[in-house]
Amino acid sequence: MKIDWDVDTESKGTYDNGIYRVRIESIENVQAKSGNDQLRVKTKFVEGKYQDKQLTDHITLVESCDWKLVKFIKAMGVDVAQLGDIGDTNSNGFRNLLNKFVGKTTIWVVGKRTGTDAVERNVINDYQVDPKAEEKTKEEAWLE
Repeated sequence: MKIDWDVDTESKGTYDNGIYRVRIESIENVQAKSGNDQLRVKTKFVEGKYQDKQLTDHITLVESCDWKLVKFIKAMGVDVAQLGDIGDTNSNGFRNLLNKFVGKTTIWVVGKRTGTDAVERNVINDYQVDPKAEEKTKEEAWLE
C-alpha cells in the first residue's frame, strides 16, 4: 500500500453543503475501480471554518463526463476557445495546462451524496471562477 502522507486526519465525515473557495494543491492521473482514467484534484479550503482542510474531487476522463472536465477548466479562468489543439487528455499540452492550475484558487459548490455502500460523501456539484483570483490575460495565464 502506498501511504498518502497528506491525508486529512483531523476531519471525520463530510463537510457542510456550501460554496467554498479552494486552492488546487495537486492534480494526479489515477485509475478508478471501474478501470477508467481519472484526474484526482486535491484542494485545501482557503478560508472559513474548514480553512486548510483537504477536499478531493475525481473527474473521470470518459466522453460522458467531458462536461465536468470542461466546467472545471473554465472555472480556472481558461477561455477554452483559445486552447487550440489541446484536445487530448493524454497530450503534453493538456498536462502542462493542468500543472498551471496548481496553487490557483477556484470556487467549488459542495454537496453530499450517499453511495451504494451507504456511506455519505461530499460531491462537487459545480465549479466556478474565483472572483478574487489574480487576473491575467487568457494568453498570459494559460498559453505561455
